[in-house]
Amino acid sequence: MISVKNLSKEFLDYTGYRIPVFNNISFNIDEGRVNSLIAPLGSGKSTLLKIVAGLLKYDDGEIINPNNHKIVFIPSKPSSFPWFSVKENIQLAAVDSSKKNVFSLIQKVGLEGYENHHPHNNSIGFRFRISLARALAADAKLILLDEPFNEIPSVYKNDIYKLIRKISQELKTTFLLATTNITEAVYLSDKIILMKKNSEGELKEIYLELSSQRDISFFFGKNYIEIKSEIEQYFKREQADQFFKVTL
Repeated sequence: MISVKNLSKEFLDYTGYRIPVFNNISFNIDEGRVNSLIAPLGSGKSTLLKIVAGLLKYDDGEIINPNNHKIVFIPSKPSSFPWFSVKENIQLAAVDSSKKNVFSLIQKVGLEGYENHHPHNNSIGFRFRISLARALAADAKLILLDEPFNEIPSVYKNDIYKLIRKISQELKTTFLLATTNITEAVYLSDKIILMKKNSEGELKEIYLELSSQRDISFFFGKNYIEIKSEIEQYFKREQADQFFKVTL
């Protein structure tokens, strides 16, 4: 388990005024699970993910990673290199770049048969699969996802969701997804972390005692309706401009 303890972050604007992002926040990232961080726009969720990934400094607190797990951050925009093939993109990050290992990863993310294709002519979902394979090739134990599904057409999203859950279950890979999409988070997650704008203190955590096999019937179940309602009630006092999505 990786823990965030009493973490604080602020930025300086162009006048030198200090703008707090969050203060003294704490939460746990459950190992081998899909964790989602739901927060409104402008609440600092992308900043928080970059801090956990070691890409940004924080002002106070600590990130506790007792087993020194490798952490990889996947941004909202596709991050594969268009001048390299699928295979070459994965090999760049691979701890073990053997043909057998790279091919195994290509199979795991559903890109078998596309080893020599270049990603610039393909969909965002295609490129996300490459990013996911690269993270696995780097031996990431925690993969951070910063709203990566926003531009993926709805017809392809469910396949990506199933892929993430499959990888988490089979490889015991830990995920932390930052999103404004309540339905997406509930559908994907084993645990949900709720963060309001200008959050302070311990964040609210919701554990989902739901079947790992989730299909369309999931959205008509009592558990889904109750959890979605609990999340909406938690954020009911948020300002109208702090936009949430409640559909896939």
